[in-house]
Amino acid sequence: MFLVMDTDGSLNLAADLVGTPPLWVNLEPYSFLGDGVELHLNFKQTDTDVDSDTVKLEIGFIDQQTNDVIYNFIGSLNPDINQTNSLMSIVDATEEFKDFEVKTSPSFASAVVLSDAFNELNSLGRKKVKLMWQSEAPPSNVDQLAKILTRGRNKPTRLYMRFNNNVTTFTQLLRVADTLNIRLFVELDPMLTVDQAIQTANDLMPDDDRVGFLWSPNVARPINAQSLKGRKFGRLIGGTLMAWHTLRDANKDGNGIPAYHNPVAGYDYPFSYRGLDQRPDIDLDDPTRKRLANSRINVMQVINFRAGERFILGDVLTGNSDNTSLLKLINASDISMFIANTINAITMRHLLKGMTTYIEDATKECVKFLDLCCTNARPLLVHSEKLNGFYDFRITPRQDRPFDAVDVKLGCRPQGATRAAYNDFAVEK
Repeated sequence: MFLVMDTDGSLNLAADLVGTPPLWVNLEPYSFLGDGVELHLNFKQTDTDVDSDTVKLEIGFIDQQTNDVIYNFIGSLNPDINQTNSLMSIVDATEEFKDFEVKTSPSFASAVVLSDAFNELNSLGRKKVKLMWQSEAPPSNVDQLAKILTRGRNKPTRLYMRFNNNVTTFTQLLRVADTLNIRLFVELDPMLTVDQAIQTANDLMPDDDRVGFLWSPNVARPINAQSLKGRKFGRLIGGTLMAWHTLRDANKDGNGIPAYHNPVAGYDYPFSYRGLDQRPDIDLDDPTRKRLANSRINVMQVINFRAGERFILGDVLTGNSDNTSLLKLINASDISMFIANTINAITMRHLLKGMTTYIEDATKECVKFLDLCCTNARPLLVHSEKLNGFYDFRITPRQDRPFDAVDVKLGCRPQGATRAAYNDFAVEK
């Protein structure tokens, strides 16, 4: 997109450049800004002479709906990017634009003074021109999503998506979760009925403990609502939940072990949004909650506690459909992925050593790490009678390739999560 100034000082946006105008600026941000964005432009004279060195251009990208400033830059129109006060240099330093170039012609000085956005020297500087930003939707790269996320230098540690019939995106993210061995949260539309939510989860069910389904059949006012009686909308919870998971993951002890044994759900993690309320057409009675749990859906619901009502995430289930498996629990699955990824990283780091040295060094470091996951402060693993301990770990030469490959075997029992309490009360004489 080109910002073009005509000889009469008028400004406009054009898809293509025709001729040699007094001023043109090539604007191509990396981000797709969509509709409802205004371009605010003003020129400020900084010297008695008028030329590209003495006139500064301020460009602001403003969201019309919220009045938020997306970008704002100000600098001279000097075409030399090495000049630190030039607009090109300032924008280039932000790394927000794929292409940003400023060019002026000999007629610039006579044209800019005619512009409605030109502010003379020592003026109040209030003149500006507003243009509607026009941008075409970028071509979809959803088919390359798995490749982009798995081959990038900074790989994700957790994924989230809102499912809105975007099956291709779900499939791509499922591949990423499988390749990187990380969590994928899939949030269902908050305005679905109970039957629709169950049907959607059943249709998508990958039978994979790395996937977790979320559903918030609740409404709330927008975060920036000014009125106490404003309209309520379906409330998504994925952003808040991802933030809580990030904080939990950052809560490491002195040995660098996160508190994965604590699920991010229940009483200690209440959701609080403006005007939060359960949808009146939703009845989460016991049979309904059981149906949702059978479909591995974790529901944000209101629960009455001794301290009052709280909206909480009411379950910690993964997409694993085996009710006898520990990996049906999100925290157990998180622990399993964390330990597997760490062991893989350790064993990879010691590759290309002599076989005996490799087995000794890798085993020593892995055992040390596993011991740190069994402490009172970080009880990620619990004692197992079957294993006769917290874990069973060994590295042995591979039978078919004993001279250049090893088998790494680990058996362990991750920490579980309490989903139910059965009471057996008696009153004695």
